[in-house]
Amino acid sequence: MPSGPLFPSASWAPRLALLAALLLPLGSAEAQIQYRSDFEDEDPACFSDRPAAGCKGWMGIHDDAISLCQWEYGHSGRQCLRLNFTKNEDYGGTWRKADTRHIFTRFYDYYDEGFDFAAGMKIHRLSGFNEAKQVNDFDIILQLKADAPNADYCGLTDAKYLALSFNGGPVDWGSVEVRWTPERKRWYAIETEIKLNTPGSSDGEVRIWIDGRKMAEKTGMNLTAGVSSPINRVLFGGWYSNAAAGKNPCPNPVGPSRRYVDDPAVSGSYIGPIPTITLGPSPGTRTLSLVLPAPGTLKVEFGKDAGYGLATPSAASPNGVHTAVLTGLDTNRAYHYRVKSVFNTGYEYVSPDYTFSTSAAASLPPIPVPPARKPRTPRNLRAHEYDPIPD
Repeated sequence: MPSGPLFPSASWAPRLALLAALLLPLGSAEAQIQYRSDFEDEDPACFSDRPAAGCKGWMGIHDDAISLCQWEYGHSGRQCLRLNFTKNEDYGGTWRKADTRHIFTRFYDYYDEGFDFAAGMKIHRLSGFNEAKQVNDFDIILQLKADAPNADYCGLTDAKYLALSFNGGPVDWGSVEVRWTPERKRWYAIETEIKLNTPGSSDGEVRIWIDGRKMAEKTGMNLTAGVSSPINRVLFGGWYSNAAAGKNPCPNPVGPSRRYVDDPAVSGSYIGPIPTITLGPSPGTRTLSLVLPAPGTLKVEFGKDAGYGLATPSAASPNGVHTAVLTGLDTNRAYHYRVKSVFNTGYEYVSPDYTFSTSAAASLPPIPVPPARKPRTPRNLRAHEYDPIPD
């Protein structure tokens, strides 16, 4: 069993389970959610106009590569971020503010048919931006990397690695990565954890989960040396970096490559994937499916409001793969629900509050994709808005 705050080593598990009951937050993910959105209440016109003040707390919406989609590939609704890459160093991302040295972030990622993965495409970013100096005290990026021979990425390229990497700061700690090739035309839940080290110590930690499965982990890290500033900016989206330090003869994608991002969240504890709700085995039922990163028990609390009132029996899973049947549901009604799990490590997980409906889904025609906007005159970007490290 891997170690870490959610997964103590086997030899210490019995004692840590007791400590967990006393020390771990019972509210867990739900109590520590700092930001979460499904983009349904965002105004597409704001993302198209790209005002300097941003859109409802989103910052840095200034490039034509980013827009808000409607009725295309939304993960949990009709709207999500759309990133349309047509050339090397196309930038499509937007920022949320944060203020913490220990952060969990989650987003859903989708790569459309024919997406041409880049040599080192940046898909997420966590920065300690120094306002006074207009530079990053440190910068950590999540990237997809290809590994075609001789840095020749001509033709349609697949990604081969997912990595959390050093991108600037007082210490070059390299990269924590996993061999992974995402499929096109499907959604993935990607979650990261960054625990910055105590200044001057080597107690930092990083982790990556995909669809509830932990894929990469490293502990005992010196991430920021003696720097005491927090992670204060989180980028959702990213940019297309395919030059490979000038060695790639085909830096531009072979065709327009479209990526979608939905359901971003920022928390002080593990967030987890959004459960899947499908028709149940009989009328008035729904089946919930969810993958969690450790074996343990699971029950679902649900009801007509966030007070819930109903619950499924607690059931154990030896591998973290859970299903539960919700019964006694009315038709044409919205329900709130959350899941609770006690991992075998003793960690008590509580999901955010989610909703589902027992109404028949309305069959609505897709809203046409608006025509491409006229490219704007390039301008210099501030330090935190560009990639200072060559591919």
